[in-house]
Amino acid sequence: MVHNVKFWPKRTAKLEILIIFAHYHIGLHLEFHIFLSIPVLLATWFLGIKSGIFIAIVTDMFWLQIDWMLAPSEEAHQFLIFNSIMRTIISLVGAWLIYSLRKALQQLEVMATHDKLTGILNRHGFQERGKYIIDQSQRHSWPLAVVMMDIDHFKKINDSFGHDIGDLVLQSLGSELKKSVRSTDIVARLGGEEFALILPNTDSKHAHQIADSIRKKIETSRLSLPDGKFLTYTLSLGVTSGLGIDKMDLLLNQADNALYRAKGTGRNRVVSFHQTAHSC
Repeated sequence: MVHNVKFWPKRTAKLEILIIFAHYHIGLHLEFHIFLSIPVLLATWFLGIKSGIFIAIVTDMFWLQIDWMLAPSEEAHQFLIFNSIMRTIISLVGAWLIYSLRKALQQLEVMATHDKLTGILNRHGFQERGKYIIDQSQRHSWPLAVVMMDIDHFKKINDSFGHDIGDLVLQSLGSELKKSVRSTDIVARLGGEEFALILPNTDSKHAHQIADSIRKKIETSRLSLPDGKFLTYTLSLGVTSGLGIDKMDLLLNQADNALYRAKGTGRNRVVSFHQTAHSC
């Protein structure tokens, strides 16, 4: 992720002015228009293709005006126009290449951190975002909660309806989870039928309420199948929360233990890790 993106318009503008100012004072004796591509490429990378195109055109207009004033004769003006057009084309091509490169890198990042079937984060993305959330929670002394969940009897769904319907169930759950949490919460599919949530600034009581709200919503919903029939399913969920946690694995293990308890005591329920700890 790029930090302080809001500062790049000013930085790019300052660099552009500096290059044009240097050209004005050095004159036509030294040709260094290649440096014009620097603010164009920076603007494209940090601000987008439209900003890069705008910077390319504006910069070359100023450059042409300076060349026009410094030209030794009017006969040279036609060459200056041609050079200006070539500079603009080169800058635009460079901007497009940088834009394409950044877009490709972003797509690769999404592929590496997101689950292809559901579109939510995968285990790797969950761990990466979790590190940032833990850092923020420690910095602000926020409680941090983790919810882990399994689709009850998912193997039976696959065996009875086929893997295509199983995939439909996974996609449906991923979509419902995204709609059921805040924009600051993290939703991920860790693998198979196992999903997880990270809930920043959430204590155990509120995490349990959120988890139970999700459980009830899934329990009462009906998934429409391609043949016109409906399918219902339930979830088992494990919840934990802590303050000053410095490792995500600790919360994951606690939530997993609570989930194991929920599955072992009848399924379709929410169990808190603190409940399991007190019962042991």
